[in-house]
Amino acid sequence: MSPHYRLLDDHHVTCEWMQLDAALHQDEAQQALRDESEQESARRKLCRKITRLITKFVIPETDGGADSEGIATEFERIRTIQNPYSKRKALKEYVHGVGSTATSLEALVTCFEELRTLKEQDQILQIAGVGKMSFRETFRQVALGPTTNFAVFHGGARLTKRYGYGATLTFIDKLNKRPISIYVPSATIKSRRHGSRMARLFDELERSKDKRPYIRIYWIGNLVLDEEHGWNATVNSLAHIVLRIAFPRARPQNTQVATEADE
Repeated sequence: MSPHYRLLDDHHVTCEWMQLDAALHQDEAQQALRDESEQESARRKLCRKITRLITKFVIPETDGGADSEGIATEFERIRTIQNPYSKRKALKEYVHGVGSTATSLEALVTCFEELRTLKEQDQILQIAGVGKMSFRETFRQVALGPTTNFAVFHGGARLTKRYGYGATLTFIDKLNKRPISIYVPSATIKSRRHGSRMARLFDELERSKDKRPYIRIYWIGNLVLDEEHGWNATVNSLAHIVLRIAFPRARPQNTQVATEADE
């Protein structure tokens, strides 16, 4: 966002971020006067606990055209509204999770992880071209196997082999005692604008081998069985995959051993 200050650190009164902040932190007593159901109240309170509650998801394009991150978000659309009253109303609906649309898998994954932490995965999501599903139904553990329904698969995996910029990752879980892997070709990474970010993540995994890092993989696609090599995760576009590096938690020390050592 370009600079938009009137004075050194004072935002202009028409700044979208100031308006968003005002909508988000409006007086709770005023909120109590709203004619809302118990369900709406619970949803409003949930929206205050997470970064952004996604209620609509537009599946990113798979071709080489517009990158998912370049598609206008719901907030960017609201910024174009000229009528101050309509704009304020839209901002309030946005921060309370009404009509909040995601066009990138990254944003949807962030919302899911926060809802899972709060044990709120039963929140309903409208998926364009698919229908309504809960987050619990949408996100599917890789160990559950393939499905004929739309799903965002997820699971932990480790880097097993590099191919230039690309790599093969093998999931920690198995399916019917067979290994599950995903292959990201070097050519695919080199041909995409944000592919270098994925290549750097693979580099980080190799540099940190002593810490036994793993990757939490989320992808839109399915699982296909190869009788010779096991299960393969299928992905049609880099816009349909999200990788997040993680490190195993340190195991707690054995209290009894520590006590004996002290003695």
